[in-house]
Amino acid sequence: MLSRRGFVSRIHRKKPKGKAMPERTRFANAQKSKVRSAVEHVFAHQKGLMGLFVRTIGLARAAQDRARQSRLQHAPLRLVA
Repeated sequence: MLSRRGFVSRIHRKKPKGKAMPERTRFANAQKSKVRSAVEHVFAHQKGLMGLFVRTIGLARAAQDRARQSRLQHAPLRLVA
């Protein structure tokens, strides 16, 4: 279905159970990983610039951490005023 529409699958192939992974499949998976890694690094960098990474577990702690970061960012402004 994908090939009829001019698309190529970018989904990794699984290793056959009880057998070694064919060299061709291993190489194809590696090529797909290279592309995915490059794209994910760009998005991770953008998220880091915007402060969208949450380094805590749970919504309550994430909200507390976000509020603490906001206070730290605005603290220098209070000292100047």
